[in-house]
Amino acid sequence: MRRLSLAIIVPTFVIIAVIASVRSGPVVAEPASPLFRQTPDGSEVFEASCATCHTGDDVELGTPTREDLGSFSPNFVFDALTQGVMTLQAEGMSEAERVAVAEFLTGQLVVDEPVVIAEGLCTNPT
Repeated sequence: MRRLSLAIIVPTFVIIAVIASVRSGPVVAEPASPLFRQTPDGSEVFEASCATCHTGDDVELGTPTREDLGSFSPNFVFDALTQGVMTLQAEGMSEAERVAVAEFLTGQLVVDEPVVIAEGLCTNPT
């Protein structure tokens, strides 16, 4: 009987000690330092390269504001930076920075393949 109680009591105390030594509460991961980021930060690239013309009270007539840019598709923004009207302004940006800006502005991912909408289209040729 004594042997059985020691066989139960000792492991129980060990388990309690281990549980008590573990830090309680949620574990919060710290963000990676900029040195270890895998992709460019779209907000930083936008602030450095685009914000002068697209934010503030003096946005020129015809220039989309930051809010306007957010309503476009991410592929539209990326294409404008890569082969469209903003090619010259984006000349110093890497492809990853262009993707990061497009995704930051729109809150959506740039996709490799065009999105084909098949539902809700007229099927009756005219």
